[in-house]
Amino acid sequence: MSNIPNFKDVNDEDVYQTIFNNKLTDYYVFMNAVRGKFFPNYNWDQITGETLSVLRDMTAMLIYDTTEEFRKEVPGYANEDNIFVPRKDLLEVMKEAFEEFRNDK
Repeated sequence: MSNIPNFKDVNDEDVYQTIFNNKLTDYYVFMNAVRGKFFPNYNWDQITGETLSVLRDMTAMLIYDTTEEFRKEVPGYANEDNIFVPRKDLLEVMKEAFEEFRNDK
């Protein structure tokens, strides 16, 4: 179901939860900034599931673009491996692969 490790002790679990909570706070700040720019008159409870999905994709794209620009501009970060695949690109590639698979049968 998830990639949460089996913790060796309570301290390791605390460290993991602290990291998660910090990342959650950051992601919420980023999502809230995107929502505020594109839907300034809407609260979270007024946003539909489809709009939330768009906000999530936009936030992920902006995080990716920001990270890439940061790596180019700040020494010491350019050599990190990048395995991020935008969700929309992945879905399109998978749809194409399934279509090709169906056509081959």
